[in-house]
Amino acid sequence: MQNRGFTLIEIMLLLAVSGIILSSLVVVNQTMLRTWQSNKLQASLEQELRVSMNSIVKHLQSALKIKRVTTNKISFLDQQAKLRVIYYQSNTGLCLDSDLNVISKRISNLNYKLLNQLLVIKLEIAEQGQSLSLKTAIKLQEKQL
Repeated sequence: MQNRGFTLIEIMLLLAVSGIILSSLVVVNQTMLRTWQSNKLQASLEQELRVSMNSIVKHLQSALKIKRVTTNKISFLDQQAKLRVIYYQSNTGLCLDSDLNVISKRISNLNYKLLNQLLVIKLEIAEQGQSLSLKTAIKLQEKQL
């Protein structure tokens, strides 16, 4: 007698093993997707911090004179001796300049601190459970103070 087919037990065993393998692949795929999304968000937040910080630093390095520094607002004279401001609105989450140009829509905190000739700037960003910060310092010349 020739054996031409599979028994019910063999088919059930094949289905069980296939189900375990497929469910493992689904779990691995979901984990990879979550990791990719998290890394993509982190890269986006880091880029937002760098671009925002570069914009603020560029304005302040070219300032003729720093007029007033508070925790989240700085007033300065630009190259044309026009009064400019860079500030953070906590109620809207916007970082703006005096012309109401948006520096960032995603910043969660902006802090300025003047220590002698050193202006310390700290930007923070928080989104979807991830938070990052970027801190820099600008050495000001005597004539800027």
